[in-house]
Amino acid sequence: MELLVIMMRYIMIVLFVIAIAPQDSNNDSQPTEKRMKFTPVARIAMNNMIEEFGGDLVSLNMEMDCQGICCKCGDTQGGVEPDAAGYTCESCGEPAVMGFEDALMQLEFNS
Repeated sequence: MELLVIMMRYIMIVLFVIAIAPQDSNNDSQPTEKRMKFTPVARIAMNNMIEEFGGDLVSLNMEMDCQGICCKCGDTQGGVEPDAAGYTCESCGEPAVMGFEDALMQLEFNS
C-alpha cells in the first residue's frame, strides 16, 4: 500500500511538471540554455538526498523549497528560484547552480 502511495505521488509530480512546462513553438530538439549536465559528484549528491527521504520526491522537493544545487560540485544553496539556471555556486564559483525542482526533474527524466 505504501508503494502505491509513493507511486501516485511521483505520477502527480510528473503530471504537474508536464502541465506547467512551457510549450516549444518551433519544435526543434536543441537543448535549452537551462539544461545543464550533472557531474558524477553532483549526481551522487542528488541521489543521496533522494535516499535520505526514502525516495519520497514530494517531501524532498518541499524540504528543498527556494534552494538550488550546483551541477558541478553538488553543493546546495538557498535563495534560488525553482526554475533558476546558471547561478554562481557559493562553493566552487562555477555558474552551474539550478533550482532544485528543475534539477530533480532533469535528473529523473535523464537517468
